[in-house]
Amino acid sequence: MKTIEELLTAFNDEHPVAAPLLYFAVVLILLVVLIWFLLFSGMNTTADFVYNQF
Repeated sequence: MKTIEELLTAFNDEHPVAAPLLYFAVVLILLVVLIWFLLFSGMNTTADFVYNQF
């Protein structure tokens, strides 16, 4: 069974132009998902629920 590193190296060797574009697209999608999650999950609000107990 091939490791992920071997698979990525083989893909990079076979497609020298497409590999960096694919990596860039994956990172961009992950950043968009992270920003979407932080904006709409409510985790960017203050922790007022902690202070309301005192």
